[in-house]
Amino acid sequence: MLTLRRRIIPLLMGVFVTLLIQTPLQAALITIDWNADATSDGAASGTLGARTVTLTSTDGTLNGGTTFGTTWSANSATDGVSGIGDAGVVNEAAGIDWLNAASGSATVTFTGGSVLDPILLFNFTDPVVQTFDFDDGLTLSLLDQSPAASTTIAAGNIITTDGSATDTANDGFAVQLTGSFNSFTFLTNTTSGVANSVGFSVATSSTPEPSSLALMLVPTIGLLFRRRRDRNASTVS
Repeated sequence: MLTLRRRIIPLLMGVFVTLLIQTPLQAALITIDWNADATSDGAASGTLGARTVTLTSTDGTLNGGTTFGTTWSANSATDGVSGIGDAGVVNEAAGIDWLNAASGSATVTFTGGSVLDPILLFNFTDPVVQTFDFDDGLTLSLLDQSPAASTTIAAGNIITTDGSATDTANDGFAVQLTGSFNSFTFLTNTTSGVANSVGFSVATSSTPEPSSLALMLVPTIGLLFRRRRDRNASTVS
């Protein structure tokens, strides 16, 4: 009987680990916890899980770099993003300025770990045409938008809002970048002739890879098996 147990328990442990590796885990969404910042200098910082985040954008004349509260799950432009109501979603944004009929840029940098498939959240888009120009080699997916059909992604990964927005929390969009990122940059431009700004944040999944979780559990399972084996050995003796 003892020999049979010694054969079955490692087999069951192997099956358990295999199931962990192959079974997808429920993703939990988190967003940037921006540091309080009332200075319009184009720069903002915060944390995304264990990572430090810095935003460096063109220094405009309005709200660039300032942080403020906004409820992403209640905003029409982002409430369709899966997981946007999760507990890890911080209802804050940082401002990015659009210059008066001139181009600018915004760079987001992650320190302490890369971010997989980040979701970019924008609101307070203005009643003017605004463009967000990303690197041509990226893969972008539009997840949500408001007003309906107001946002497009064209060749060259240029995102354009058509000017039908009214500069509220419900005006904007959500777009996802595919891949692993330590930083990304996009160019900003408007032909409106007036300066304007948008609210911005980044979301990602906080769930560890199934294989990583399995590896963390293997020592625990092995310890339990050893204790059981030692107990059985003492019983036999």
